[in-house]
Amino acid sequence: MAKKISTKLVFASLLLLACNSYGQLLPGTLDVSGMPNFIQSVHDVIQEAGIDDKTLGFETEMDATEISFTINAAGSQSASEQCAENIYRYSVYMHRSYSHDFEKTVIQAKTYTNSGNRFPKSIPYDNQPAQAMGPRNLSPEQGGQYITIPDDPSRAIKVMEFKGCRTDIPIQYRILPSTHSPEGLSSIDIHFTVVASSQ
Repeated sequence: MAKKISTKLVFASLLLLACNSYGQLLPGTLDVSGMPNFIQSVHDVIQEAGIDDKTLGFETEMDATEISFTINAAGSQSASEQCAENIYRYSVYMHRSYSHDFEKTVIQAKTYTNSGNRFPKSIPYDNQPAQAMGPRNLSPEQGGQYITIPDDPSRAIKVMEFKGCRTDIPIQYRILPSTHSPEGLSSIDIHFTVVASSQ
């Protein structure tokens, strides 16, 4: 009977708004949707006695998870109006919860240049000849290659940066399991942190 390893990624999010001398940044909401999971038999994981699958792994769909970030509605202004009038630079960091059972399991994530959608789609800022923050684009770290997600919040790694509110940003994962992972169902928590700046 083959040992089965099944992992479900569970998401948590944290919003951190960086404040600077130019004034307070407006609070927003990070929505995370989609929860990838995978199943592998031990025969898929072990390529040779004592050697884990560190090259093949399991790759999720391109949009296994989608994240969206918008500024919260305030007073009579909707989130769309708030996002149109307030352009910030957002950096998205990721880490996973530490688990002794999964310390040898590698989880990687990536997104793509200009993935997702600007929110709102078009605003007067987009037509200005001199845009203070530059175009409302998304730039993945490491050129869109997979980035290993650390299992320590103090080492959370930047995965992307975007300017202005953005929705439906796809995140793709690659999981490189270990023969040391326990069999049966288990979960690994993935945490997102958004840091906003007006510079």
